[in-house]
Amino acid sequence: MHDEPHTTPPQPDVRSEALPGAGGPVEEVPDELPVVEGYDVIDLIGQGGMGLVYEAFQSSTGRRVALKLMLERMAATPKFQRVAAEIASGVERCRSSCEYFGLCGGGAGSNKYWEHGSFDCSTTQHCRYRIQLVTDV
Repeated sequence: MHDEPHTTPPQPDVRSEALPGAGGPVEEVPDELPVVEGYDVIDLIGQGGMGLVYEAFQSSTGRRVALKLMLERMAATPKFQRVAAEIASGVERCRSSCEYFGLCGGGAGSNKYWEHGSFDCSTTQHCRYRIQLVTDV
């Protein structure tokens, strides 16, 4: 048994060094905390090769959360823009054609991709069996 009091190890300065497992320090760390609708951002707590992680308070749930924000340079790539456009189109397709949209918000992109090979689609088996069928019972 250890009689020594428990102490928290020192935390790395996420503004100047990479965290374990990260692809390296992020060069674009802003000096100010971001403003994100629905969240009170408290502090920068981590980073990775694609973005930053903040401690935040989510107003709608009253909970402290980890808020992950992607770096602008990552979101600016042609591939990301193509995928984001496909996802938005698929969500709009669901909104305009599905009476269950209010329950799922357009479905999970991963289900759409694996079932149809694209994010730009509407109904999936997952939606049929987990949302529609259960709702109609």
